[in-house]
Amino acid sequence: MIAIQIIIYNESYITATSDGPMSLRQAKDLADWPEWKKVIRVELEQIQAEGTWELVDKPPDAIPIANKWVFVKKMDRLGILIANKACLVIKGCSQRPRFNYTETYSPVVHIETVCAILALVSNLNLHVHQIDIKGAYLNGILKETIYMHQLEGFTDGTNRVCKLNKMLYGLKQSGRKCKGACHARTSRAGRSRTTVAVPGPLRGHFNHLNGRWTGQPKPVQNRQSTSVTAVQTVGWVSPTIPTK
Repeated sequence: MIAIQIIIYNESYITATSDGPMSLRQAKDLADWPEWKKVIRVELEQIQAEGTWELVDKPPDAIPIANKWVFVKKMDRLGILIANKACLVIKGCSQRPRFNYTETYSPVVHIETVCAILALVSNLNLHVHQIDIKGAYLNGILKETIYMHQLEGFTDGTNRVCKLNKMLYGLKQSGRKCKGACHARTSRAGRSRTTVAVPGPLRGHFNHLNGRWTGQPKPVQNRQSTSVTAVQTVGWVSPTIPTK
């Protein structure tokens, strides 16, 4: 799993590696367990603040879904540890179609669209505001009824289960619900999404130093365009704020 943060004038980046512990039990046996415990607490506080679930008695016909902790070490480009991160993931592989999920498709922005927008930003002397939404999937409202087992190491000692109200990473419909919530909020803010994608693939390469393409786009026949949200590409592009 790799996350790239691009800065136009300073090409720095952050990589997230999977070198962390494989389970909560393994994390507790490590010398840096206090650090992992701290990030677990941060994750739980955010989940609880969003009202992601409520503890209820298990219905007789309910089949709760299991969950697990995913631990990640974030490194800079020199391989130096920046931070530890813990993420609670539900095991959506055990979901049943047409029972606790239906549609899962969520449009993904084309890399050609991102590069074209960056080229326009450079040519028109605009600002690019990048947005990193922490716990993005927690913004999606869950309409299906899904029950989850209590968290390992954080149970209340009863047989109650978690009835989900919001999305969690790992649910098959999480991406679609998160995208819908993001589009609704950006629309209320007066932002609009593109109606077409840049045709591609683009023949040539993108120069990140000057924001310009070398080469010409190569059109492709019978390629469907995808509607994307501005925040899913490079954030807000503001034509009213010059860079100088």
